Amino acid sequence: IPEYTFAGCSSFVGITMGSDVEMIGEWAFHNTAFTELSMNRFAIKEIGRGAFSNCPYLEKVDLPDTLVKISEEAFRYSPNLTEITIPSGIKGCATDAFFENEEVTIIYDDVQYKLADDCLLNEELYGLLNATENFEYTLSDSGATITKYTGTNEVVVVPEKIDGVYV
Repeated sequence: IPEYTFAGCSSFVGITMGSDVEMIGEWAFHNTAFTELSMNRFAIKEIGRGAFSNCPYLEKVDLPDTLVKISEEAFRYSPNLTEITIPSGIKGCATDAFFENEEVTIIYDDVQYKLADDCLLNEELYGLLNATENFEYTLSDSGATITKYTGTNEVVVVPEKIDGVYV
């Protein structure tokens, strides 16, 4: 779904997608009236920047097992968002994906997590949602440098940090 497709359609409350939709583009559903999103039957691999931001009625989100990346501000400022279930196969989630959502509970591997006080992913949750095991890397005073990718995934998400150091 291309960027800005339904942005600003404030009365837009639902969508049925084909099983071949793999990406929701930047700001695609920004400022829409969704109350609940259940994407379990779709093959979405990536949610773009701000895709579901400023959705004031959004309360609950279930993401598909095919999802590998949640981009920056994907669910930013959805003040009624209280619960989002993230699949265990995810390889990357921006630290500010849920920014400005103070009451959201993130369910990952059947465990409930809260965001940090600044509404960013807390350190533990960030580590769980940003896989680094398929990278060889070096650490220096200037940061982490990825030297090799050893995985087999079609979509590779370069983490923002490795071992707490910016890449």
